Parts: sequence; C-alpha cells; structure tokens
Amino acid sequence: MFITSEVESLYRKSKPSIKKLFYFSNHLSFQECREQIDQLKNNLTVAKEEHKASHEEVLNEFYVLSRFVDMLSSYCDLWKKIIKMEFSSSWNSLQDALDQLRQVKKFSSRNTNQAVSFFENQLLELEKLYPYRVFCSVGITVERFECSICGRDIDTFDCHHTRGELYRGQMAYGIAHNVVETDHVAMVKHPADKRCVVVYDDNGEQFELIRFLSELITTNKLQPFDFGELQFSKKKAKNHEFQKKKRNSPCYCGSGKKFKKCCISKEYVNGDHVDIVAKLTNIEEIIG
Repeated sequence: MFITSEVESLYRKSKPSIKKLFYFSNHLSFQECREQIDQLKNNLTVAKEEHKASHEEVLNEFYVLSRFVDMLSSYCDLWKKIIKMEFSSSWNSLQDALDQLRQVKKFSSRNTNQAVSFFENQLLELEKLYPYRVFCSVGITVERFECSICGRDIDTFDCHHTRGELYRGQMAYGIAHNVVETDHVAMVKHPADKRCVVVYDDNGEQFELIRFLSELITTNKLQPFDFGELQFSKKKAKNHEFQKKKRNSPCYCGSGKKFKKCCISKEYVNGDHVDIVAKLTNIEEIIG
C-alpha cells in the first residue's frame, strides 16, 4: 500500500494489532477492539512526530495510514451499533468508513491492496440494507471559505492550495465563515453527504433488513467479517389479506364484483426477497 520505507515499516508493525482487531470484532468483543484502535493511533502519533521533518511524500503517506486507521475505527463502531440495534447511528458510522476509505484510495501512492478492496465491497453491500434512497440537500450562501492550511480565502489567488489535495500530510479544505442565508432545502437522490437523511425510529419497519442481519450475528449464524453480498429476487408469498370465498360471492375487497371476477387469483403475491450471502474470509489473506 505504501512506497516510503518509513510508513511501510509502521504498517507492517501494525498488522498484528489489525488482525487482533478483526478477531475481536468477529467475536463481538468491542471493548478489545477499541483498545487495539487506541494502540494503533498512539503508535501512529509517535511515528508522525518522529518524522515531522521528513519530505512531503512521507508525510502524505502518514496521512493515508491515519485515514486507514480511522476507517478501522468507524468499521468497528458500525458493527457495534448494528449489534446494539442502533441503526440510525450505524448509518453515520458506515458513511464515515466509506469516506475514509475513499481518501485512502485517492491518496495511496500504490494500487490499493486486498484489504481496501475487501472493505469497499463489504461496506457498499451493507449500504444496500438501509432504507435511505432520498436525501436532504441544503443550499446556503456564505461570505467566504477559509483555507484550512493557510487561512486565506481558498477561492482567491492569495491561496495557493487546492481543495481536497494533500500538502505535507494535511488535506486542504474550505471552512465556511459567516453564513449569509439559507437558500433552499431540497430532496435529492445523489447528495454530497449521505448523512443528511430523514431519521427513522430504530424499531421501525424501515430497518427490517439490517435488523435481520443483526439477529444473524447475535445468534452466531454469521460473523461480521464473513458478511459477503446481497442477492435480490422476487418470490411468491402468502397474501395475508386474501379471504377464500365462494366463486359467485361478493369479493372481500369491496369492489362489488364477484369473487371469481376479482381476487380469486390473489392468494399468493410476488414479493421482494433478499438473501444475505456469507463469504468465508481469511483474515491472514486480507491483511497480508
């Protein structure tokens, strides 16, 4: 994943902790997961301080490793919340993990490794279990955006940084100053931030699919690391509203028609069906 010896060496030294983290995650030992994350972050902080005078390529790769560790933290929080049936909050952890993973892919000096591909595939499949299809988008007018690195207006020639790019281990972004007005609030299908959703109650029927996944895990029928993919299909199911009547009797639906001319063929209906497919995963192969 890394081309600088300084960061590649730290990544190799971190692998035992990463492997322990996934072992604990699979066994739902989330306190132990947090301890491994804290150790990884502490080691990273020490290493970054030791190499703070290094050239830009090293510092930028430290940023990538930091985002990877942040993604691992969000990943563990995601599964912890799914197990606790905190589904609304787990959606935010899922989006955090995906955002952090995108940064890892964007700024990696080499092609991302098998671990990144695994997380990307699994997280995108998990996303399909949630009910969110439409999102909120807020339009606002601000006085200026201050550069996170130099403090100047990031949209002027006085600032020499570009949004979303790395500079000596820091990503440049604009900090909004003085919101002038809220222009509009719209409902969109492709938002800038998927966290802007209509909030559902965790006990609501909207979370039926992710609740089923939670139950599979808590009953030891599936481990988090082995969640593979979703297969969507149509299957005939019993129509619970169906009432058997004599052929010439008035139909139960209230249409005024005879049963034989109306709902006689609706004893079964086509319904959406989802299979959660397990994919046995070797942690040693994923982490390397």
